[in-house]
Amino acid sequence: MKWIMAVVLSIGIAGAIAWYFGYFPNHVDDLKFVAVEPIRAANDRRNLRLLFRSDYNLRALANSSGTYGLWARFGFCPWHRSPSISIGRVEHNGVDLDISPARLCMWQKGQFKSCKMVDDTPQVRAEVASAQSTKGPFFYEVRFTYREQWVDYKAEYGGRTQRRYPLPSSFQNVCVKIDGYVDPPGLEGNIIVIPKVAIKNALGTFKPEPLDQKRWSNNHSQLACEPRSFTGKQRLTLKLGPKHGAELAVHRISDDTWWILVSNDAPVKDHSLMTERAFSETTQLPLDRDVTGFRWWSATSPQERIFTKTGDYLIYLLAHGNENLETDKPGFGCLVHYTKN
Repeated sequence: MKWIMAVVLSIGIAGAIAWYFGYFPNHVDDLKFVAVEPIRAANDRRNLRLLFRSDYNLRALANSSGTYGLWARFGFCPWHRSPSISIGRVEHNGVDLDISPARLCMWQKGQFKSCKMVDDTPQVRAEVASAQSTKGPFFYEVRFTYREQWVDYKAEYGGRTQRRYPLPSSFQNVCVKIDGYVDPPGLEGNIIVIPKVAIKNALGTFKPEPLDQKRWSNNHSQLACEPRSFTGKQRLTLKLGPKHGAELAVHRISDDTWWILVSNDAPVKDHSLMTERAFSETTQLPLDRDVTGFRWWSATSPQERIFTKTGDYLIYLLAHGNENLETDKPGFGCLVHYTKN
């Protein structure tokens, strides 16, 4: 056992020395921003696509540096690991740089069963073969989400975790760090700057829509909103089914803003409109124009008035048995229109 540990330690030290003296290239200084485009695929939660170029073959670079695949980590400039905006895999010609044809063998009850090839398509084979090319430029893309920030923090139990925070009210330049699985010898440096105007223009092409219809259904026996169109002088009344979920949220469609009214895991005490138990026993909930909520998983955001702008709002109710609003299981919703007096 000791000699195995010695060999592993020696390999690690040798790799670190080789990395330090540049035997494993791990830096690219010519990554150039090309564009940001919107993604409109209905089944894709990511909403933007970064396009960039380099004269370096990044698959070859990833292979030589021992990373085998590249990550793009998004954050506001200057780049920091926390808070972050998103993370995505780097693709070339529609193929993830971590993917290559592989032989997958299976055993059943200790006996060999069969083998099959996976990711063995003409598109993947062509992209893998392109790692031998040194003639650039090469164009790459990363799909990512621009909706919130994620902040690292130390939890009460001592571990590390993350919380969601709202994005700034104004657009800022976004820095993207391209690296690998480990660092070192994973890639270092490699920062791409996305101009704030590019983010703004890409998002401006979207027609605001409510939460994906697949994640909520219009069921009056579970959630009914009356009236469906109201003003600041009126009260919106929610009629809830006898058995309903433990969380309630409001989504303003025009600027894609979410507020939580009731949560079984609010990041700050007393943020919820009422306790989980009280809400579970409620079958009718009146909301006036001054009702407040907290931004989706924002631990520092104060309570904010929700109905401050004329427009459409989605009232979203968690389905019974679901744990929280981030679940992929559909809940119940109703669209209402508010007119500011």
